[in-house]
Amino acid sequence: MTRASHQPAPNRSADPTPWDRTAEILWSLGWLVPAVLLVAAAGYMFYRRLAGPGSAPEASFTLRDLRKLREQGQLIESEYQRLRETVIGAARSQIQPDNPDSVRGAPED
Repeated sequence: MTRASHQPAPNRSADPTPWDRTAEILWSLGWLVPAVLLVAAAGYMFYRRLAGPGSAPEASFTLRDLRKLREQGQLIESEYQRLRETVIGAARSQIQPDNPDSVRGAPED
């Protein structure tokens, strides 16, 4: 084999230009950012699945809190009544069983 048949690689500069370095960083970020977002989304979905439907946050106000706000003059009566019904409805929905007939003692067929 002769030395003339071997073609050397094109001569590239040993020192990259600032543009080369910037392009390399942008290329890396172009893959890194979507990958991080994908992992974060998958982690969030996994967390929500583990948490289950029973992990909803509790009510922000209790009836005692609403009464105190009304007594302090921070709520007018109509606001108090509306919020009171909301709190009571939320509490009822949490304690209602899936099948209300089973609690009332409805006759079974």
